[in-house]
Amino acid sequence: MRLLRLIFLFFFCQNDVARSASQELYIQAYTAYGNREENRVQVFGRVIKSEEDPAYVATTNRFKHFLRVVELFLVSGAPAVEVRASIDNNSAVFITNPWGYFHGQFKLDHAIEEPLGPAGKELPTVKIDYNLVHNDGKRGRESRVILSDPKTTKIVVSDIDDTILKSRATSFLSLAFKTLIYPPNKREVFPEVTKTYADMRASPKGNEKNLFFYVSSSAWELYPLLKEFLRIHKLPEGPLILQDVKGEKSENPDGGHTHKIRRITEIINTYKASPLILIGDAGQRDQELYLQLAESFPDRIEKILIRRSWWVKQTEDPEQYIQRAKEIGVPIVYFDNLSELRQADSFK
Repeated sequence: MRLLRLIFLFFFCQNDVARSASQELYIQAYTAYGNREENRVQVFGRVIKSEEDPAYVATTNRFKHFLRVVELFLVSGAPAVEVRASIDNNSAVFITNPWGYFHGQFKLDHAIEEPLGPAGKELPTVKIDYNLVHNDGKRGRESRVILSDPKTTKIVVSDIDDTILKSRATSFLSLAFKTLIYPPNKREVFPEVTKTYADMRASPKGNEKNLFFYVSSSAWELYPLLKEFLRIHKLPEGPLILQDVKGEKSENPDGGHTHKIRRITEIINTYKASPLILIGDAGQRDQELYLQLAESFPDRIEKILIRRSWWVKQTEDPEQYIQRAKEIGVPIVYFDNLSELRQADSFK
């Protein structure tokens, strides 16, 4: 019934006054990341308008999954809303864009306190609170900031579609069908990814806590699905950074995946002492985008790893990218299976 109400409101109540009468503002908080040494934190989130607080609940039932995905895309963002992000006694205010998203960095005026945990193999985290500046009694949201660890020596940035998740992302129909019909537990992961990424997190000797980022061109609406997918397949925990599709199109009408360059540049500037390994696939523009980053930051990119397009027999000739990488001085390695790189020590 809730979905039917949303569809009715979306198609038949486009007048803002008619819609706002039954809707309230809610904050969707995405995992943030930070640098303890420089006391800097990058935050991401969205303010939405909804009749009730929406929460995606994973299901193995395909029809229920379909309805819940549709619901994620029917929710409207709230523009020009002030959101206060707070850690300890430090806070900063962000304003949502026309589609309800907010994103930015704030610097704490004192060192980040001892992290809340968890201890052991996982990276440390601290709590971050989000509240509407003009609260009107509405409750806020709590999320986490993932921090680097003294044992973090490298940053690994991975794409998702066709890098770890079989999607055929270059085919819109194939990607849309799989997203709408298959719940996260039914999506197919490349079988070697979980083991290889775990090895990269800990290093071959098991004495590191390298930090993973998942930077994708998927829409932020898919955040809960992809988080669940990463959890189910026990991939290393790390910030999941997606795309404000409408915002990107307004800034870059010609298309492309330039948001990846901006988001990875922010990661580079946040962790100035750590080299990066960039992992993507040849089906989209990852090799081109990663080489652009290598040209801008040749001393920061340790290597580029590109999965060949797995669903087509012929792919674009990689020689031009290999030659360009040699000129930059950053190695680029193409692979069909990540286990090849484990055996060749290319991921160490």
